[in-house]
Amino acid sequence: MSKLPIFFSSQTHFEQQFTDGLQQLLHKPNLGSYILALANSTLSANLFESLQQPLKHQFDQFQDMLFDAMAQGTDPQIADDDLMVFLKLALLGFDNLGLAEQRSAKQWQIHFNHLRAFKPQRMTTQAAPPLEVPFNKQGFHFDKPFLKKEALWEGECLNKNISLFYNKYPFTDFHCLLIPEKEQHHPQYLTETLHHYIFHLVEQLSAQFGHAKLGYNAMGALASVNHCHFQLCLPLHPFPIELTHWSHNGGQTPYPTKVERFTSATLSWQYISDLHNSEQAYNLLYTTDGCYIMPRRSQGTYQTVNWSSGFTWFELSGAMITFNRAHYDEISATVIKSSLQTLDLSQSPTVNP
Repeated sequence: MSKLPIFFSSQTHFEQQFTDGLQQLLHKPNLGSYILALANSTLSANLFESLQQPLKHQFDQFQDMLFDAMAQGTDPQIADDDLMVFLKLALLGFDNLGLAEQRSAKQWQIHFNHLRAFKPQRMTTQAAPPLEVPFNKQGFHFDKPFLKKEALWEGECLNKNISLFYNKYPFTDFHCLLIPEKEQHHPQYLTETLHHYIFHLVEQLSAQFGHAKLGYNAMGALASVNHCHFQLCLPLHPFPIELTHWSHNGGQTPYPTKVERFTSATLSWQYISDLHNSEQAYNLLYTTDGCYIMPRRSQGTYQTVNWSSGFTWFELSGAMITFNRAHYDEISATVIKSSLQTLDLSQSPTVNP
């Protein structure tokens, strides 16, 4: 049986490689790499403290460079997304950027993540796209040459080539994007082969690390890039969806929105295939306990809440992200439950204005 590569030899080794890679990115004079390193460092107070001086120094350098370019009417040769994000950060000021925080509201998790407020929306604003959209080589995808510098690791893993990229706007611990067979340009449409691969991979990673999870957003369920990818993370605590009192885990309490959990890769694929045939949007969470499947209302067909940019696999797993300090302090368990219920398929759809 194929073994995991040395990169995944232990959680300590993985976390050290992750941290070392962020430090190396700060030696590259590139605004995109800088935003990535800054966003990842704000998730950890210790990491931010260790990198604060070079982060602040480069912030000032980029600010001066952009001011000079605009004053002279010259093109700074920076990607539009990165330029817009940094201009927002410059308006805010480095010292006013809040570090990530987390609290609980009964069984739910609430995350304050200031920097994700500036993330480009890409396809998440498109109302109810089809589940299968052809790959667009001209659009944004992970095989673009300029993204190579954001790769954390690439190589063979369990007989398949995978690429790990830093998440440029992360929202959980050691958050990476996992792209299988990047050069083959698979669209964000899950296949049976990839489903079985990910199901097995998370089992192997969890056995090596003690815990590991992989999330997936289908098209119409807040997928922002049409290039097949999964989101790998090592959260310190289980997600609320994993708690044993929910009916999908054998308990008595119904979850606010529809969830099915499968311990079989074959049976879970049969369910996912049915969702594909019915053009039903869904999110997935792969864990050592199986695959959580969350069929839900497609983006743009329900009333969104004003404290979130949208509900992905992370929010449907019970972890809410907000960018506003007042919202972070005020969101209650009741609000979270009612917000999740708006995505439930048994509810009448309400299209966003």
